[in-house]
Amino acid sequence: MFSVWVFTLLIDLWFWLFALTAALYAGIAKGGFGGAPAMLATPIFALGSDPVTAAALLLPVLCFIDVISFKEWWRYANWQDLKLLLPSAAVGIALGALLFDLLNVAVLLILLGSFALSFSAWQFTGGARVRNPKPWVGRLCGVAAGVSSTIAHAGGPPLSLYLLSKKLPSKVYLGTATVFFTVTNALKLIPYTLLDLLPSGSLLTSLALMPLAWFGIKLGIYLHHSISQEAFYRVAYSLLAIVGVVLIVRGVSSL
Repeated sequence: MFSVWVFTLLIDLWFWLFALTAALYAGIAKGGFGGAPAMLATPIFALGSDPVTAAALLLPVLCFIDVISFKEWWRYANWQDLKLLLPSAAVGIALGALLFDLLNVAVLLILLGSFALSFSAWQFTGGARVRNPKPWVGRLCGVAAGVSSTIAHAGGPPLSLYLLSKKLPSKVYLGTATVFFTVTNALKLIPYTLLDLLPSGSLLTSLALMPLAWFGIKLGIYLHHSISQEAFYRVAYSLLAIVGVVLIVRGVSSL
C-alpha cells in the first residue's frame, strides 16, 4: 500500500510540475510575445498528462490570460485585420468541433509544425518582404487557426503566417493577436462544453493554475517593454521555430 501511495504521489507531483510550468509559460508568452509562442504550453502540460486532458485544463487558463492581457494590449489591435480574421476563425472553430473525433491530430500537428518551422526559417533568411497579403490569405489563415486551435490549441502558426508577414509594429502585432485569441478561445468554450471536455471537477484544477498564470502575464508584459522591436521579432521567430519542432515531434510520436 505504501509503494502504491508513493507512486500515486509521484504521478501527482509530475502532473503539477508540468501543469504549473505550462501555466507560467503561457502567461509569459501571451502577455508579452503573442499567440504562437504560447502554443508550447500545451506540449509542456502534456508531458505530465495526456494531450486531451492538457488541452481541456488549459482552455480556462488561456481564457483567463486572454482577459488580463486584453486590458493591456487591445488598444493597439489592428481592427481591419480582425474584421478579416475573426469571422473566418469562427468558421474554423465550427469545422474543428464537427471534425474533432475524425481529424488525425498527429498529421495536423506535423503540418502545422512544418509551416511554423518553414515560416520562421524564411523570416530569418530575409524572405518576408510582402507587407500586404491578399485578403484571401487572411481568411484562409483565420479558418486554419480556428480549426487547429480547436483541435490542439495550435492556432498560433496560421495567425502568425499572416500577421508577421505584414511586419506590423510589435505592439500592433501583439494587440491584434491578443484580441484574436481572446475571442476565439471564448468561442471554443462552446464546443468544448458540448463535447463534454470540461467536466466540472477539472475547473478546480484550472483555477489553481491561474495565480501563476497571472504572474507570468505581468512578467511577459515587463519583458516586452524591456526589449526593442527588432529583438521582439527575433524572439518571436525563434519561439515560432521551437514551436514548429515541438509540434512535429508530438505529431510523429502520435503516429
